[in-house]
Amino acid sequence: MKTPTKAESIAKLAQWCVENSNETFSAFFDYSPHVDEVAVGVHSDGWKKSTNVSDRFSLYIDDVNNAYVEEWVDETITELNTLLSESNERNSVGKQ
Repeated sequence: MKTPTKAESIAKLAQWCVENSNETFSAFFDYSPHVDEVAVGVHSDGWKKSTNVSDRFSLYIDDVNNAYVEEWVDETITELNTLLSESNERNSVGKQ
């Protein structure tokens, strides 16, 4: 199996954010090419004006971290899935 490129790994994380964000869970994806940084800011109970992110994941992709991008993306998505599941549980309890 082919190892994903850096761009493919980053795209996988961006896609996760788009597909899983909703009014009760918001994941903001950011890629800053001038410093080669990938970041995801999470609002675990949905974005609201004047609130800070509840969780943040970021990686500067330098010569050392370049080989680690795929692993970092997979670990980050695992953490995001946990946060999403917890958010879904909190929000389903409130709707019963």
